[in-house]
Amino acid sequence: LLATTQLFPGGRQRVLALPAFLLVLLAGLAGWTQRYQPAASFLLAWIIFLCTGIVFAMLQVGVLPANSWTEGSLIAGTMCLVFLWSIALADQVNAINREKQEAQARLLSEQAQALRLKEEYSSDLQQANDELMLMIAERERTEAILAESEQEVRAVLDQAFQFIGLMTPDGTLIEANQTALSFAGIQRADVVKKPFWETPWWRHSATEQERLKEAIRKAAAGQFVRYETTHLSPDGVEHIIDFSLKPVRD
Repeated sequence: LLATTQLFPGGRQRVLALPAFLLVLLAGLAGWTQRYQPAASFLLAWIIFLCTGIVFAMLQVGVLPANSWTEGSLIAGTMCLVFLWSIALADQVNAINREKQEAQARLLSEQAQALRLKEEYSSDLQQANDELMLMIAERERTEAILAESEQEVRAVLDQAFQFIGLMTPDGTLIEANQTALSFAGIQRADVVKKPFWETPWWRHSATEQERLKEAIRKAAAGQFVRYETTHLSPDGVEHIIDFSLKPVRD
């Protein structure tokens, strides 16, 4: 067997270099198994360099004869190592460039998608705004028609000779024509949104107030009610009134 000093004339330092070579080879093999493209050139470079190193070491200890191949093996291995490392570096640069281009392409695609979504959102927002403006215009037109219709109805009611009013089923007065208001000498705000039996037309008689409450209950149940009652004018004169309640259904 050959001694360590015969195989490796450099002594212990060269022996320690062997594990380092093995670690480098294992690292390259791990990268290659993970489909890291530059690892193939890196691994091949170290294998060739290791083989040429072994040939040169065997030449030094006399195992192999001296010739142009064995004497130039270490130089050739170094040249292959540099060449393949250059290829691995070029592959790495190309991979980085590809990743950069792919990242830029993804960024441009995301920007284009964001711009498209913005345009769609703006279009939808504009459409919603147009629809809202149409709804507002339609509502204003409807309110104007209702206001005009209400004025026309009020004008007709105010010109009537009869006392005319409108109340809810619970007896709350919500409307009274001018003829009825003028008879009692009051304003619309004095009686609207108040129980009908508490208005000036009925305050003169508790009996008539109770009679009115009963009539309101019957009208709320859907009955037509008619009877003769009395109202007092502001000067205290009692007037006989032909009073009636008629339910109005939607």
